[in-house]
Amino acid sequence: MTRFHRFVPGAVLCAVTAGGCGRIGFDEPIIDADYCTRLPLLPTAPVIDGEPDHNLVLHDVPLAGWDTAVPPRSDTTAGFAFAWRPDGIYLFIAVQDPERFPAFSADPAYCGDAVEIFVDSDGAYAVTGAYDDPGTRQFVIAAPGDDQTPSTRSETFPTVGGWSFSKVIAVPRPGGYAVEAFVAAEDLGITAWTPTIGAHVGVDLSIDVSTPTEGSGDNLQGVCTVPNRLGQFFLRVDPAIPGWMNAPYVNTAAFCNPILAGVE
Repeated sequence: MTRFHRFVPGAVLCAVTAGGCGRIGFDEPIIDADYCTRLPLLPTAPVIDGEPDHNLVLHDVPLAGWDTAVPPRSDTTAGFAFAWRPDGIYLFIAVQDPERFPAFSADPAYCGDAVEIFVDSDGAYAVTGAYDDPGTRQFVIAAPGDDQTPSTRSETFPTVGGWSFSKVIAVPRPGGYAVEAFVAAEDLGITAWTPTIGAHVGVDLSIDVSTPTEGSGDNLQGVCTVPNRLGQFFLRVDPAIPGWMNAPYVNTAAFCNPILAGVE
C-alpha cells in the first residue's frame, strides 16, 4: 500500500519510494505520529490555505467499511494528518481522485466526492455510541468543482441553526484535491473548549467517492437527486458491529480516541 508522506505543492501527495521524498525545502522538523492514538501539538496556529502545516507526515486512510456492493475504485486513495492547538483540532486530508464529481447544489454534499470529518471534544460520550449534542459533530466538505477554484462548501450534522463551518478549504490539485480544516469550540456547538496535554478527543474520517455515470451509483435511499455516488470508506469503523451501523456518522464507537501530546 502507498505510504502518504508529504504534501507537495503542485501535486496531491508524495509517495515514499526507495529514494524517499526528501525535505522539499522544509527547515522545521518532520512531525509524525499515529494520529489515531496520539495527536501532536502544532507549535503555532495553522493557516487554512490548502497546504499542510508544520511538516506533518500524512498516513494512509485505510479502505475500511466500504459501504456499497459496487467495488471501490482502485485509483481513489487518501492520506491524512491530525494535530491540535489549545483552541481546537487541526485536520489535513489529501485525496487522490482523478475524476472529481462533487454533489449538485440541490443535494447534500455527501452525494458526491467529499471528505467527512468527525470530531468530539473529549472522546467520552454520555450514551455509548451516540453523539453528544453539543460536543460531537460530523462535517462534510465537498470536493472542488473544477481544477482551478478552491471550495468552502461544507455542511454539519447535527445542524446548528444557521451556522456554517468557516475554517475549512478544499483545494484542487492535479489528480485530486486537498481538504484543510480547523475545528474550534463553536464548530462543536459548545461555548468553551481548551484542549490540553493529556486530554483525549474523538476523531474519524470518511472519503466519499462518486462516479461520472449518472444513475450508476448509490442514491442513498432517494436522498440524492442524481445517484452518481459510488460509496465511501473510513479511517475507522466499529469492528463489533456489522453493516452500516458500524460507521462514524451513526456510531461514535468507531471514532479514534487519541491522547493530546506535546510537540513531536
